Amino acid sequence: MHPPETSGDFNEALPGREMRIYSLALISAFSGVVFVPASAVAHHSAAEYDRTKTITVQATVVEFRYVNPHPQLFVDAKDENGNLVHWDVEIGPNPAELLRIGWGKKRSNAALAPGSVITVTIAPSKLSALHGVAQKIITADGEHVFGAAVRFEN
Repeated sequence: MHPPETSGDFNEALPGREMRIYSLALISAFSGVVFVPASAVAHHSAAEYDRTKTITVQATVVEFRYVNPHPQLFVDAKDENGNLVHWDVEIGPNPAELLRIGWGKKRSNAALAPGSVITVTIAPSKLSALHGVAQKIITADGEHVFGAAVRFEN
């Protein structure tokens, strides 16, 4: 929609309703330019993790969050000196991918319930200690949680 040509002030060129429609179109276009690229870059890169190194720990689940963009697992484990440490572990696949392979929220929450003992293999973060992405999760009874899906690239 193009405003009619006038010799005077732009605000006088369009009657009230047409001005509101034109203004809404401009605001919408501006919002698309500003906000869409921001959401496109909001997701982080898998480069944060050092996949050439892994750490395997026996741990107790403190909390599991089945959330986007990636589920989060918080566990307590012992370090090499026997001290209790708190790991923050990201699960590579997002909930939609996990659901497609049969790991919905209910099944995931049951397998990773607080107090559950698991063995988790972690690719550590290059940016912060005690944070990483899960490479393998095995429950005390030998079940591979999420199967091979945790090896997906983020």
